[in-house]
Amino acid sequence: MGGKFLEFRVDIEGQTELRRGIAGVDDSVSDLSAAWEGLKEDFYSVQRGIFEAEGAFDGREKWQGLTPAYLKLKKKLKANGSITSLKILQASERLKNSLSGNTSDSVLIMKKMEFAIGTNLEYAIYHQSNKPRKKLPRRAFLTFTKSMRNRWMLIMKNAIKNNINLKLAQQK
Repeated sequence: MGGKFLEFRVDIEGQTELRRGIAGVDDSVSDLSAAWEGLKEDFYSVQRGIFEAEGAFDGREKWQGLTPAYLKLKKKLKANGSITSLKILQASERLKNSLSGNTSDSVLIMKKMEFAIGTNLEYAIYHQSNKPRKKLPRRAFLTFTKSMRNRWMLIMKNAIKNNINLKLAQQK
């Protein structure tokens, strides 16, 4: 096996949340599609948990609650069918759905050596952003916990190992 180095990096809003290198990777690692499938399923599962628990999932903090006035408005809108949920960040459920399954609002790129996942909803950045704000509280839904980092690295390592083993078996 050669001595190449594979970098695995996760960026959220321009900030690197996870950056790991895997040494000893050779040219036999040319397709990580199996890893992407595992990462996609984990991402969707975590996002479903985050939205169900209104942020408080897998070591994350619960999102700031709705103001009494906004909660009253949401109740009125739900009663007349204008919105589908009283839960935080889920009035239309488009954001939750775009991050927990592949919808027309989702970003999902899975190529042999490239993976991207997220949402293309323009308003999502306002909830995720760390920028100073006056009215809208930050309610981050894309955060990496230690357990998520560990799961993703295990998925990557297993996919690389399987990729190498498959190439070795083909050479026999």
